[in-house]
Amino acid sequence: MEGFKVEMHLHTAGNSRCAKVPAEKAAGLYSAAGYDAVVVTNHWNKNIAENYFGGSADRIDRYLNGYRAMKATGIKTLFGVELALGDDYYSLANRRGAEILVYGITPEEFAVYGESLYSNSYASLKELASEKGWLLYQAHPFRERTKRVAPEFLDGVEVFNGNPRHINLNGLASLYAEKQKLKKTAGSDFHQQGDVKAGVCFPYEPADEKALARALSAGDFKIFRSRRSLKKET
Repeated sequence: MEGFKVEMHLHTAGNSRCAKVPAEKAAGLYSAAGYDAVVVTNHWNKNIAENYFGGSADRIDRYLNGYRAMKATGIKTLFGVELALGDDYYSLANRRGAEILVYGITPEEFAVYGESLYSNSYASLKELASEKGWLLYQAHPFRERTKRVAPEFLDGVEVFNGNPRHINLNGLASLYAEKQKLKKTAGSDFHQQGDVKAGVCFPYEPADEKALARALSAGDFKIFRSRRSLKKET
């Protein structure tokens, strides 16, 4: 596919506890697969902030290390967040959750708002996002154990999630986006080697996070995904 290929959903080892691949290795995998850029969307929620990072005073800085490590490899790297509000994060005790991919947020903005992001209600998050030029997309809205966020609090949904270890029902997500008039995106949901599956292709290079959000909002891109992912989809 001609154009500027971007991974929209990627996790790095050391930041997302479920991720297995460090940024340096992931960058090589994406370069070899012909991608031009990646959006690092590590998980951020109350559980991660308070437990995974041990309640440390420098947890925002530590969270940003995944993004910085990817950027240091030389592949074009944009910042994003996979956010769970309140108690909506997944855990053994909480079997249903919801995660929001935040695009357009910069590392500098995260440094300011990161500590309080997961304490927002969906309404207040949407208000803040509209003010700051962020876009809110629910990740894998029809995955098992996922509850759907009310459409009025979203800009869009992830209509193709390439993670092969979950039942994502991507076809339903696409139909849902059309019915609710929500914008679409797609990503590999990269956690380990073999997960490079999908993304979006722009006709030009988005210069930064704000340009990425503007291009997504305008719908100025095409979704792509591997045929192997499609065969596995149910």
